[in-house]
Amino acid sequence: MPENLLGASQDEILQYLFDFDSLDEIAESVSLNGYFPNEHVIVLPPMTDGRRTVVEGNRRVAALKILANDDVAQALQLTFENLPRLEGEFVVPAYEVADRDELAAYLGFRHINGIKTWSAGAKARFVWNRVHAAVGGGDSDPFFSVGRTIGSNSRGVRSSYLAYGVLKTAEDRLADPSSAKYVLRERFGVWLRLLGTRNVPGYVGLDLDARSFDEVQRNIDSLDYSAVGEVLADLTPSLDGTPAVLADSRSVTTYSDVLGNSRAHKVLRDSGKLAIAESVFVQSSFSRQLGELVGQANVLFEMLATQESASESDVLSSERLFSVARLIRASVHSLKEGDIDETD
Repeated sequence: MPENLLGASQDEILQYLFDFDSLDEIAESVSLNGYFPNEHVIVLPPMTDGRRTVVEGNRRVAALKILANDDVAQALQLTFENLPRLEGEFVVPAYEVADRDELAAYLGFRHINGIKTWSAGAKARFVWNRVHAAVGGGDSDPFFSVGRTIGSNSRGVRSSYLAYGVLKTAEDRLADPSSAKYVLRERFGVWLRLLGTRNVPGYVGLDLDARSFDEVQRNIDSLDYSAVGEVLADLTPSLDGTPAVLADSRSVTTYSDVLGNSRAHKVLRDSGKLAIAESVFVQSSFSRQLGELVGQANVLFEMLATQESASESDVLSSERLFSVARLIRASVHSLKEGDIDETD
């Protein structure tokens, strides 16, 4: 479930699951085949009023509550079309765990690397909470310890922790936290990839050498959050429906390259279009490669002084090189003349 539903009331959670999750599939299966007895839910010990908190299996419980038309579902007027109500009493098998710490390893294996994986943001939130629990328990290497319990490694845990921590800190530091909340909810996977590119870490002040918990935490606190906010804004569509600057996750590397090129970056800020900014970067790359090609041609020319003969293949290659060079020369002159015409 999304982070803003943590601590929400039962009716808010039930309404959300009904609106945004695939409860109808579970409900249809239960209606046709009954509740599968081996699908235990996991609960915490009973509260003072006798009720228990379901910590694993909320979708199944939600579907059952609506099928049974219990008080909460009835008040919200939630029903499944064309499915009969469950009549009479029925038992939902459950396992009780002492606390959330006992549950952690199971959830990690099932939802991070297992058969029912969470979204990237939900995984990172789980990792964040487990790391802080480990630190609170005196663990000197929480990234390693948490990685071991969820079937990951120190690097993977540290990366998720860092990416999540930056977003949570951005929510507090930015004047408008909406982009940080949006990226955490909808585009955390892209954000995580951006932090692994060549230029984004340096742009926001990320220290890739930070290893210990204290080092990582200090790094999170000391980032340039104006730069972080800029990147997050580029991941967020506008309120009028205009797509995000970085709308296509396949363009992560291009976006990083643009941030690393001052001219392209300025064009991006002026135009708000990644494709236009990329064209500046491509032009810069063309100039660099053309210069390198001229240098290589000069080296070849100098090598001719030591050549005693040339093969037929050498003749053909030199003819092709001459032909391509003429085409490049004509095209470059044409582009240059076009620039002059535009400024006249």
